[in-house]
Amino acid sequence: KMGIKEPVEENISQEEIPNEEIEETPESPEEPSETPTFIKPEVSVANLQVSTYSITFDLNIQDETGKIKKSPTFELYINGRLYKRNSFSTNGTQEITKLLPNTTYTILGYYTYYNETGEQVRNTFYETEFTTKGIEELEKINLSYDGVEPGSTYANIKGLYITNERESEVLKGIDHFAIEIEGEEYPFSSSINTSLTKLEKVDYTTPYILKSNTEYNLKIKAYDVGGNELEVNHQEIQIK
Repeated sequence: KMGIKEPVEENISQEEIPNEEIEETPESPEEPSETPTFIKPEVSVANLQVSTYSITFDLNIQDETGKIKKSPTFELYINGRLYKRNSFSTNGTQEITKLLPNTTYTILGYYTYYNETGEQVRNTFYETEFTTKGIEELEKINLSYDGVEPGSTYANIKGLYITNERESEVLKGIDHFAIEIEGEEYPFSSSINTSLTKLEKVDYTTPYILKSNTEYNLKIKAYDVGGNELEVNHQEIQIK
């Protein structure tokens, strides 16, 4: 900053100039700060891989000046109707699961950012169609359990769990399990369904409808998000 300048005339004091104001030189304004260069965010998708219940893709987000307001979002449509929406905020391989098998989707990718004037703008960066695979080549769900404790009107299946690999495609489309008793099906609770698909062991108690001193052949069934029954190994449990 510059200071206040004294009058430039020499040998003339302030008292010798009556009734005259001494003009002051105003302070020099501060140098304006540089406006940051606006860099539009860029988002791209590569290497889309389509399976039965899932898709994976590589997501690349470039946002050097932090202008993105809403993270890149993907909407999946079936015949024009929204089926699923997922958002991602990091680079790398991303996955969307619980898709319907043998179904054609339109996928739309977009994000919202602040432009150079501070306005919010929606930018669509990706749009394509894909068709998921059928269930014919899926591996079976492999069940195991530690034992069965029969009660007077029920049975407790101890340590029930799935032995498939964690990344098995069939696990990405399971909707629910059920147990069949004498031709009637009884769905598992949502908490047990969730635990099983996470490959956790659970104890399952049948409905209290069994008769004492009676043999039963119970059957555990699995259904996908499209309502298709999936093949299950070791699904029959005998109660004596």
